[in-house]
Amino acid sequence: MAATLSQATLLLVALACNLAAAKKHIIFVFADDLGWNDVGYHQVLGQTTNVPFSTPNLDALAASGVKLENYYTQPLCSPSRGALMTGRYPSHTGIGPMVISMQKGYGLPPSEVIIPKRLKEVGYATHMVGKWHLGYCDHRYYPTSRGFDTWFGYSSGMQDYWTHVSGDYSNNPKNAGYDFDIGKAGSAVELVLPKSKYNGTYGLYAHIAEAVSVIKDHGKNHADTPMFMYLALQAVHDPLEVPEKYMTQYETAITNKNHRIYAGMVTAMDEGVGNVTKALKESGLWDNTVLIFASDNGGPWLATANNYPLRGQKATNWEGGIRASAFLTGVQLCPPLGVAVHC
Repeated sequence: MAATLSQATLLLVALACNLAAAKKHIIFVFADDLGWNDVGYHQVLGQTTNVPFSTPNLDALAASGVKLENYYTQPLCSPSRGALMTGRYPSHTGIGPMVISMQKGYGLPPSEVIIPKRLKEVGYATHMVGKWHLGYCDHRYYPTSRGFDTWFGYSSGMQDYWTHVSGDYSNNPKNAGYDFDIGKAGSAVELVLPKSKYNGTYGLYAHIAEAVSVIKDHGKNHADTPMFMYLALQAVHDPLEVPEKYMTQYETAITNKNHRIYAGMVTAMDEGVGNVTKALKESGLWDNTVLIFASDNGGPWLATANNYPLRGQKATNWEGGIRASAFLTGVQLCPPLGVAVHC
């Protein structure tokens, strides 16, 4: 029987509890809008391209771990993230069925206890990097008020990768603005000004660099303390933007420009995950770490994502919207490494 989101989330929460008892580091990498057929180990050629997307790091990690081939989720960002953090269906938390838009005055209720708070209770250092999308009209909704020691990222659902502006200034200026936040538990979240060093830095680069910095600092100064990192990547959500170098390898094989950009975004994301695992190994943390990778929902056709052979896309309740690529890898895994789980 296919696992529902609640079952899948509770499975991960149970895993986290077991790892916490053993003081294992937990890294949860959450991709955004990744299509089922857009990761190398799932890709079926002949569906929009005859050249597989280059995802060597994800492929290797999945091959060395356990592929969760029936990982079911919610079809949109906020409901998926709220369910992941709480282990509860959106109908119980008020987060859904749609996403939390920037003008909305609500968020994940402060009464909901989420994963980092529970892990802090058993001695974990907790860090978040990337997209929140669970409320931003009040500091009570922010990650650093919910159990995370630190947060480096943005609060809305999407933003320009280079300017970090969320929304459309041209057509809807009242619902647009600069969105780049840095916060620590116990202090107010700082909105980084547009003139900061991050303006003009590709968003994925900034988030991966911060994750690597946190990992290296933890390995150097806090190695005996278990760490939980929630790395909620901006990639590969639209807008379709990526440094030119990632598109070069697809220039001949993919004639559609938007799809070529999207392919480059997937490859850039894969490189970022590789940099994170490299930092874990160089810091001496990898052998005591479990890394979980998943997409928040299926991919959208508008961004040229491909969910083949699944029907539907993001924002639908077909499998193309609610069945996502996911795997876990690391220490003490059961069933044995390299298998696919259809639970």
